[in-house]
Amino acid sequence: GTVYTASYVTGTIWAISPLDASVTELNGTRDTLGSVTGMAVGADGTLYVVDQLNSDIRSAGGTVWRITGAPTAPIIESFAAIDDAQGFVEPEDITLDAAGNVYVSDRGRGEVWRFAPDGSSGTAWWTAPVAIAETQPAPNGLAYDPIHDAIIVTDTVSNAIYRVTVADALGITIYLHGARAGSPGFDGVAVTPEGHIY
Repeated sequence: GTVYTASYVTGTIWAISPLDASVTELNGTRDTLGSVTGMAVGADGTLYVVDQLNSDIRSAGGTVWRITGAPTAPIIESFAAIDDAQGFVEPEDITLDAAGNVYVSDRGRGEVWRFAPDGSSGTAWWTAPVAIAETQPAPNGLAYDPIHDAIIVTDTVSNAIYRVTVADALGITIYLHGARAGSPGFDGVAVTPEGHIY
């Protein structure tokens, strides 16, 4: 029941108690993390954090941290990074599937990366399609859909929502606003255990 929230500017993470709504800063996060853009909690209570390293929007880079022992005795460890020449460009969100694989969206690369439960075997798992001519897709929000064993991906530039199956990374468009007026600018997404998308 603990709620975690974080700062994009300082990298600080706080835990909000479900018992009395008290707020506790996680020790070490302010000094270690640079710019938090996404967080997810694993089945065992491990906290996974996407860090863009720098809140200056002109900067590029990022990493994923794993925090165990939160909120009382947090241990912050490096978890995953992209090991090609480009690395993370603009990592945005994170989610886990039922097997514990970790997915990270990178809107700068237009990709969703998948890492094994131990942070190894990073691969460009899914590339967002060009839904609006002459624009670069920007996948950002991620959530696991347990009903379809799929990852729901939002794209803030294309104003689209995709369902990508875990087994074969096949994506289908479940909503496309496109370039019409009144674009929603999707940024985040959540999925209930029953498969309802918010």
